[in-house]
Amino acid sequence: MPNPKLPPILINKAGSVYYVYTYKNIWDRELKRSKRGESKKIGTILGGQKEGKIRFDEAFLQEHPEFRNYQVERKGKDYVFTPISEEGITLEQARNIKKLHAGATWALDQIVADSPVGEFVKECFRGIRTIKRFFLWPTF
Repeated sequence: MPNPKLPPILINKAGSVYYVYTYKNIWDRELKRSKRGESKKIGTILGGQKEGKIRFDEAFLQEHPEFRNYQVERKGKDYVFTPISEEGITLEQARNIKKLHAGATWALDQIVADSPVGEFVKECFRGIRTIKRFFLWPTF
């Protein structure tokens, strides 16, 4: 199966994000040459670098559904198309993965709460409400 053909692509950086645009040239009769006309954002490059996997916007994917079956990656000035197998994870699925974050304080609180030290602290401060806010233990 041949790779789908990308429209003309333009990469612009705004802040720390690289956006992918498509554009159309129009003919300028006065200058007698073409110039860039309208442009439309079609996605972003993941990872904050100029090279990387492209996450296409839903509007672009509705106009070009053939790109749903490919993972497109920018390497240099080239674009690498990787077909997504039936078992593989798509970028759509990757976007919907739930991320859970837990810091070192939460981890230490969980370890101490279940240890004998945690039980001792609970016994010592059983009637005091401020200890709940200080240690953030839900088991008080």
